[in-house]
Amino acid sequence: IDGETVAFEFLRIEETPQGIVYYASPGGRYPPTAFGLLRLTGQRVVFSTADHDFPTRIRYHRQGNRLFGAIEGEEDGEMKSIKWTWQLARP
Repeated sequence: IDGETVAFEFLRIEETPQGIVYYASPGGRYPPTAFGLLRLTGQRVVFSTADHDFPTRIRYHRQGNRLFGAIEGEEDGEMKSIKWTWQLARP
């Protein structure tokens, strides 16, 4: 808002001995929350964890020059989904 950072998150995907893991650190929180690879097909990937309140699932899929993302899970007894889209910026 007015040029100020209102939120940030560190994200990383790493190959570990347990498989591919997605680590999320909203606001730089440590330790990060680990989401295991649930499904990888074509241009789609889904990570999940049962050990977190919200979200419990993270999805990405690519379509052309766009990357779509979503976080999903239950919050206050209701299913909730937050979605966003990135688009390739050209200079």
